[in-house]
Amino acid sequence: MPDHPNTPHNSLFVGTFQHPSNAASLLGSLLPEQLSERLDWTHLALDSPAHSGDDLSDLFSDLSFLVPWKQNPQWAPLIIIFEHQSTTQTRMPLKCFRYTARRLGRWVEANKETKRRIPSIISVVMYHGEPRWSEAVALNTLFDRHPDADEALRPLLPSMSVLVHDLGQIDRAQITGNIDAIIVQLLFQAHPNGDKIGALKWAAERYGERAVHAIKHTIINYIWATDRRLRHIENRGTIINILIEELGESMRDIRAEFREEGRQEGRQEGRQEGRQEGRQEGRQEAKASLIKLSHRQLELKFSPLSDEQIAVIKAASSEHLEAMLFAIFELDSMDEALAMLNR
Repeated sequence: MPDHPNTPHNSLFVGTFQHPSNAASLLGSLLPEQLSERLDWTHLALDSPAHSGDDLSDLFSDLSFLVPWKQNPQWAPLIIIFEHQSTTQTRMPLKCFRYTARRLGRWVEANKETKRRIPSIISVVMYHGEPRWSEAVALNTLFDRHPDADEALRPLLPSMSVLVHDLGQIDRAQITGNIDAIIVQLLFQAHPNGDKIGALKWAAERYGERAVHAIKHTIINYIWATDRRLRHIENRGTIINILIEELGESMRDIRAEFREEGRQEGRQEGRQEGRQEGRQEGRQEAKASLIKLSHRQLELKFSPLSDEQIAVIKAASSEHLEAMLFAIFELDSMDEALAMLNR
């Protein structure tokens, strides 16, 4: 079964990778080099915030991103669907195919009057369960085909593959990304039976203060909610004290901050606040990354932007920014682009 959107796993995954810098640091290292080196990761933008957990949540991926190409801003940005699983799923390619169809449906709806090609879209799944991933990754392997008709039928069937990042098949030292991405992967790798605090201790020894300062509230909440050996603990302050004891002197600069946090929040109050802040932060992060990407693409195609034009971009809705980005290679002037944003 896939993780419910409000599980601790999903909260940590979305809370971390909704930040473009974290997502870019990991995805850039996971994709094939021939593809990754042609993408402008510095301008990766959050395509849409995570789903809210309603009864349609199975139709939405955890996260999706827009990544422009380095050489030619007229090409539509690559869409990357980024999902995570703590259990295997037999029909994962079909699930991602549904995400793909829904996302491209949004694109078609926003571009009804054009005949241009649809954007490329790929799916990446981070998996951190047991056993190791052995399920299908290619959609065409899921279809039941008559053996005598297989050769004729195969090219007529939908075809796509999912890139599965199986944390159970790599060593700790092989985990890539920036320090926030690494910490989350280490914790996922330690689930369900591993030592999560031990994973943080290893990170602190390997990466020093960078790792210690990456231990944020969401990390503490995740350890508290998922480490079976700590379920008897009734408040977050005790978890913080355990971290201080385990990480020792490397915690000296932020001990006071953690202790204060431990005194301030009760369990339910802290989780509710975290969910509200996370949703708001996700919306703000998505808008900021779309503004940054729009600024870059418009200057590449037309000319440097004036203060007034920058103000129009900042005032536009996320939906209008996204529609303009996908239409940019058909636009003949800056005025046309700004008109799309002013609708």
